Amino acid sequence: MIAKACDKAQMRFKCTLDSANNVNKLGWKLCHIEPVGLKAKGQLENLEIQDLTRQFCRLLKPSNHFLVPLEWAGLGEMPEIIEEISKYENSGLA
Repeated sequence: MIAKACDKAQMRFKCTLDSANNVNKLGWKLCHIEPVGLKAKGQLENLEIQDLTRQFCRLLKPSNHFLVPLEWAGLGEMPEIIEEISKYENSGLA
């Protein structure tokens, strides 16, 4: 989400991770098995707390993340790839 100018004055944390911690700059694309976007417009305060909690857990759950080489970034968004990664994650072999 992008902060509005009027909200920035009240923000406690304003920075992002530096390039040393950026997987894209290290040649990788971070993908998710379960989508992490809210897919909602409007004020955060207007969203249901259950939806926010569910999305927050998906975002932070390590087993919901996988990496693909940046050159193959489009593969990480394909349903077939996500399904196979999910099967592997749920198989107990991971």
